[in-house]
Amino acid sequence: MDVLGNNGIGCIAFSPLAQGSLTDKYLNGLASFSVAQRTKEIGIRKTLGASVPGILRLLSREFLNWIAIASIIPGGIFAVRVNVALKLSGR
Repeated sequence: MDVLGNNGIGCIAFSPLAQGSLTDKYLNGLASFSVAQRTKEIGIRKTLGASVPGILRLLSREFLNWIAIASIIPGGIFAVRVNVALKLSGR
């Protein structure tokens, strides 16, 4: 932490438990919102003979794309910041 302070870099400590809780609430909300927005589409697909597993696959694919995006972007930012901090510390 001294290295960060000496070089004018801020650091926010965030517990993994809190992050997991927030992520869980966000992702559950995102899934609910997605289904609510597509209720009419789901009904039409069901009427036209789509299977329940097919509809779940359709919704899951979109949801998993959001999870991938939400994981890759912060991971990349974290990796860059750690790399900068390590270079500044001389390690």
